[in-house]
Amino acid sequence: MSRIIPISEIKIEKNPILTLYAVVVHVSNHYTCYIKCGKNWFYYNDVSSDMKYIGTYEDMLNAGVTNPQTHGVLYFYKV
Repeated sequence: MSRIIPISEIKIEKNPILTLYAVVVHVSNHYTCYIKCGKNWFYYNDVSSDMKYIGTYEDMLNAGVTNPQTHGVLYFYKV
């Protein structure tokens, strides 16, 4: 399986910095999502009733089965 490391910030010449704020993950025909709120990352799975606290960007990158580096399908950035 290929590994993609989403960059936490992207700087495009003469434009504002884009910051990663969400990653959609696909595992076993089910989609889930990592969401950045403030400086912290959370994990949302519609099968459970609450969001799970993940922590830092590095913690999010090293998450278990739903690792965004190996199962990420959409990466969202904002200004």
